[in-house]
Amino acid sequence: MGHYETINSTTPFFVAPFTADQLRRAGGEADPDPTPTDTDYCLPAEQNLERLQCRDRAGNPMWVNRHGERFRDTCETAQREGRIFFNPKCITNAKHCTEANRCPAEGMQ
Repeated sequence: MGHYETINSTTPFFVAPFTADQLRRAGGEADPDPTPTDTDYCLPAEQNLERLQCRDRAGNPMWVNRHGERFRDTCETAQREGRIFFNPKCITNAKHCTEANRCPAEGMQ
């Protein structure tokens, strides 16, 4: 199974054979495919809003605000600061603008 070795010829320690999968599950190694956080969805959400040509009630594009800031930047800042939850994963997967408009409210439930 395992065996003892010494550090500097004086301190014994146990060497156990672990597989890479066992180390991953035990937190000994970073997961090679980390689960995306909501912030990781900010750019795809922006791209989807632009692809769908979603606009707010005033007719302004939703992928860029009136100050010229891209949705991705606004989304990342808001997520980091904990101000507004845009629910970018939902927006990324929206098939229609009305569906994208409902995403922030759905994320608050």
